Amino acid sequence: MFRRQVRNLASEGKAVAKPFGTLETLGFIPLECWQPSAAFSPPPPGKPLSGYATLGITTGVMTHLELNHVALHVTDVEKSSDFYRRVLLLCPMPRPAFKFPGAWFRLGQSQELHLIGERSLPVISNDRGTHFALRIDDMDAWEAHLKQVGVNYLPRRTRPDGAWQIYVSDPDGHVIELCDTRNVPNHLSG
Repeated sequence: MFRRQVRNLASEGKAVAKPFGTLETLGFIPLECWQPSAAFSPPPPGKPLSGYATLGITTGVMTHLELNHVALHVTDVEKSSDFYRRVLLLCPMPRPAFKFPGAWFRLGQSQELHLIGERSLPVISNDRGTHFALRIDDMDAWEAHLKQVGVNYLPRRTRPDGAWQIYVSDPDGHVIELCDTRNVPNHLSG
């Protein structure tokens, strides 16, 4: 279906730049996301980019609205749920009646955390590798809370842009960053 949509849009003359890769390697990007070299000036949106292969995908046809959820495979849903409720203070939310164990939690205003039970493979997660981050409002209060509930965490550090970070691990070893971006000038989310 995706190939048909690409062909149909291309036949209407609606194409955008494809400066690398192929459809099979997902090397296509919309013009508004592409950052060409300073020496290159792209044509108006919706016009083919001469000198480059094009795909029949127009800007505005498809877009990412937001991150919907993060899914973590866990060994013990109850133990993990307790951690996310008690330690990270996440609110549980209703979950569809899947045929496998799990739990869902609200992350901020519209994102979700999905715990999926029956994990059997090892977790490979660390503060510089696979992890997810929750933007928090008060680093001092969160550090006091983590100490009160007896959870180990990596000491506070400051990112080069000024954000504060601490890291905790859930019972399966998934690393969660808590970050305070109030000190970051012009930060999009804070």
